Amino acid sequence: MVPSKIQRRKVLTFDEFIDFVNASQLNVNIELKGITGNHGPKLAKSLIKQLVEAMPKFSPEVEILFSSFNIPLLKAVQEALPQYPRAVLYEMCAFYEDWRTVLDFCDTHILHLEDIDLTEALVRRIKDDGYILNVYTVNDVDRVNQLFNFGVDGVFTDYPQNLVHLQESL
Repeated sequence: MVPSKIQRRKVLTFDEFIDFVNASQLNVNIELKGITGNHGPKLAKSLIKQLVEAMPKFSPEVEILFSSFNIPLLKAVQEALPQYPRAVLYEMCAFYEDWRTVLDFCDTHILHLEDIDLTEALVRRIKDDGYILNVYTVNDVDRVNQLFNFGVDGVFTDYPQNLVHLQESL
């Protein structure tokens, strides 16, 4: 058995990430992960404070979107950084009929929904209600095409290089 080569990559600091984004002029979705444990509230406040300090370092030309499954954290971002749009993330198993209320509470019309069991009827209902819908994680090119035909606004994928042809046809 031949040992596989492991590619080691350095995880960027947030400042290094900002420099990279500014240099490449990439638009970004910053997903805020939930903070658990006894120190969760303190860490969440610290995270928001650090974001407030760091966000002015981004180039004004870069579009930034915050997203999270964690509603209190999204609400804190809304209060501290209201100029940035937010998206609520949902796993399909937790996507209940109160989703509109949750998005309204977070003052957003952007929904990031898991691809599992996503139907054309649900996409049309969400879109007909005036929401922006991005779907994650879609790695099959045929499924990406199908979702765009359903009317989704965007997809998250692990293999963007396989979707370049879609951008060219838009």
